[in-house]
Amino acid sequence: MREQADKHLDDVTIMLRPQLVERSRLIGFCDVSNFLDDDNNILPKALWPPGASAAVAEVTNETTPNGVKTKLKLKDDFKYVNLLAKFVHLVEKRPQQVEVTVMSHEERKNRIDELIKKRDA
Repeated sequence: MREQADKHLDDVTIMLRPQLVERSRLIGFCDVSNFLDDDNNILPKALWPPGASAAVAEVTNETTPNGVKTKLKLKDDFKYVNLLAKFVHLVEKRPQQVEVTVMSHEERKNRIDELIKKRDA
């Protein structure tokens, strides 16, 4: 019975893997500028990039003397980039040594896209 449950879980994981990777990528590499207009006002949700709402942790409205102030809080991108790195086997479960490379947001996105393509080739 346990073996059947493990097999089923493995099958589900394999089927969901592309969606999990894509969602982690959307959250991990989402930039707050995707939600703002040229005057730094939050865009209506209908104008957000496809899938970008996955990166939103919280939206709050606060009444101030000058009107309503809307705050947008994004999810912790580091957690999702780390999860994505595990998907593409960049991070061992228990690393002995960790090497850190500082990259820009765009460089990180390009590197992970490159590694996913290399892994799937």
